[in-house]
Amino acid sequence: MTDHHDTALRPSTLVWVRGHLAAGERIVRTEALHGGISAEVRRLTIATAGGGTRDLVLRTFADRERAPEWLVRDALSFSEEVEVVSRPWREAGRTELTTRAVEGRLDAYVVALMGALG
Repeated sequence: MTDHHDTALRPSTLVWVRGHLAAGERIVRTEALHGGISAEVRRLTIATAGGGTRDLVLRTFADRERAPEWLVRDALSFSEEVEVVSRPWREAGRTELTTRAVEGRLDAYVVALMGALG
């Protein structure tokens, strides 16, 4: 079957996504989400080999060379509001995403990112 919705993705992004799908998986739908000025954000619906589907949210930075800077800025912009950020996820059924868990993930994310930047 042709992935007719792939046209919404940049060719290089499509190659990258397809390279990370499991055997028998394919993209069946794309939906543009709001990503702000730093990135294009899309929800991809992936058909699995077993007949089900799963969603993948893909963020593609508009300016790859500035991507690390945008990641840090995005992370830091939420650092004072972890409770506000984690609440909608819990209300959607992700009960493991407590304020403490989100705060820990955010801290680890920033530390790892800054370490990668040297």
